[in-house]
Amino acid sequence: MRTPDPLDLADALARWEAGELGAPATDAEVAELRADLEGVARQAVAAAGDADLGSNPIRLAKRRITDLLACERYVVETADSYAGGDDERRHRGVLVDLLAEHHVLTGRPRPDPEPVELGLDLCRVLGDDKADTVAWVEALDPESRTAFTAEVTERRDLLLGGWPAIEPRWWARTQEAVNVGLADGEVVLSGRSDIVLGGRPTPWPALVVEVKSGAFGIEERDDGLVYALLLALRDGRAPAAAITATSVVSGADGRPDASERRSGRVHVEPGTADRLRTAAGRIAEAITRAGELAGGRAPLARHNRRCDWCPARTRCPEARAATG
Repeated sequence: MRTPDPLDLADALARWEAGELGAPATDAEVAELRADLEGVARQAVAAAGDADLGSNPIRLAKRRITDLLACERYVVETADSYAGGDDERRHRGVLVDLLAEHHVLTGRPRPDPEPVELGLDLCRVLGDDKADTVAWVEALDPESRTAFTAEVTERRDLLLGGWPAIEPRWWARTQEAVNVGLADGEVVLSGRSDIVLGGRPTPWPALVVEVKSGAFGIEERDDGLVYALLLALRDGRAPAAAITATSVVSGADGRPDASERRSGRVHVEPGTADRLRTAAGRIAEAITRAGELAGGRAPLARHNRRCDWCPARTRCPEARAATG
């Protein structure tokens, strides 16, 4: 009988600590996945031809892998600029992520009051990296700021409502960067997870927690799995699972369901060999495409949700065809 999914993060962490999230891939299976990706990377380097990958390697960040598989042209068009949707959603996500990190690092069992003000203080501590979020929020008129504060507060409450205080023995880290070099460093995979618990030197295998201020979808699941695989490739040991914690419950049509917005959800992907192979297959496809693009192949375009904010949307046949 299949064990029911955890109800919230507190339930998921209790199962993780008890070793009940499933058996992660073995070290030998992780080594096999790395060898497979090494072979794919070397083929991609060959496909890149005369490209100088020694000084400018193929770099695939976790988010770029997802973007590349969705639409190659989008990746090319946004290589040197940010294009991530509407400002309100982006800045709301920044604040919710920082509030979740603050909860983890302070070990607080309950959310702090005045979340937007706390979030802005955290942004100011980070300096230039988050200065645009501070400027955007402070430029809101009073009515808009009140509405924005209410939305951030609701999503914070939905997200953190099922979170326990984070125990020091779990060795929590936030924004832990992982870089994996393949093909003598001419292909570099990278990722940064919101929260990582456990791993050496603790007695528990690592646990990845991805925080999403919106609803859960297939791309959110894939992001967590990719980071879990990168962590496994770096450490030679698979994590217990990748958990995606969301602050919005989706209805049948994939949109937030107001009738159910009482608590967020957690989605658990165990770090089994099968799930890590799924992530490895996606990474292998992205590496192959990146090598071909570096070798001069024209990027392929495919309509997807990124079309709404892609710089090429007005001149891209696929985007125009989809919108009529």
